[in-house]
Amino acid sequence: MASWSSWPQLSIQHVVDALAFYASHRHTSLVTPSEVLVFVQGAARLRQIRIALGHATARMSERSAQLEDIREAILTANNITSSDDGPDRWVISGRDLDGDALKVVVKLSGNTTWVVTVF
Repeated sequence: MASWSSWPQLSIQHVVDALAFYASHRHTSLVTPSEVLVFVQGAARLRQIRIALGHATARMSERSAQLEDIREAILTANNITSSDDGPDRWVISGRDLDGDALKVVVKLSGNTTWVVTVF
C-alpha cells in the first residue's frame, strides 16, 4: 500500500491557490466535492489538519485512530460527499495506515480544515 509520502507533493503555491479559491467561495454549492478534496488533501500533505477537541478525540480513541491514520485516509480518499450535519462539512472515505476503511468528517472554516469525527 502506498503511504502518504509517495503521493505527488503540492507546492506551497498550489495550496495557497486552493485556500484562496475556497475563501472566495464561502457557499458549498459553489464548490465541487473534488475541489474540496484537493483542498483538504493539500492541508493534510502540509500537516495543516486540526482536530476538534472533545468529540473528535473521543471517536479517535474509540476507533484506535491516530492523526497519521486520518491523514492517510484523507490522502487515499476514494469518495467525498457533503454532510447532512451542516454547511462546509464533508465526509471523506479512505483507508487508514492498516488499510482499513475510515471515514473522516471535516469542517472547513475559513482556511482551516477541522476533523469533526471519524468512523
